Amino acid sequence: MSARRARRAAGSAHANKGLTARAWWRRPLVYVGALAVLAVLAVGLALRSNSSTAPPASGEAVVPCSGTEMLSYHIHAHLEIDIRGARQVVPANTGIHTTCLYWLHTHDDTGLIHIEAPVSAVYTLGQFFTVWGQPLSRDQVLGEHVGPAEAVHVFVNGQPYEGDPRTIPLEAHEQIVVQLGPPYPSPQSFVFPPGS
Repeated sequence: MSARRARRAAGSAHANKGLTARAWWRRPLVYVGALAVLAVLAVGLALRSNSSTAPPASGEAVVPCSGTEMLSYHIHAHLEIDIRGARQVVPANTGIHTTCLYWLHTHDDTGLIHIEAPVSAVYTLGQFFTVWGQPLSRDQVLGEHVGPAEAVHVFVNGQPYEGDPRTIPLEAHEQIVVQLGPPYPSPQSFVFPPGS
């Protein structure tokens, strides 16, 4: 190797050593920057997944999950569920996520379903159960299957409903009772809050 090349190589090594010595403090900033980018990507993916819709049952329309409350069409219905004589709780905040609100949701555990949408349309009990993530059919309620000598009885405003319970339209001040039994307890009366 020539003397000139040796001096150049030594100078290059010295320059790199100096750069490494000067830039050691930059590494934490690189790590922090990379973590910030990953955090932004994770939040973006979470927002994207939460703003999507619940998977609909066969033939059912999808109920969107919006970033804000939609109050152009705002009505309430009530749902009571009894399984083998035991009253079931419709959980508070069903359909409410940190980043979005499904057009069908609850705020408390009274069974009051809020239908809050940008347009008037026919929203169904099946769509609410889809948002809730629970099964509902003529032979299954909340994961409980009809056993021997059992049946699902459904009432809308005190009248028997013979069709598929998923197709029940959610209308203003409608009272829906779903019972898997026997026994079939008498439905409790529900008083809608003032202004609802």
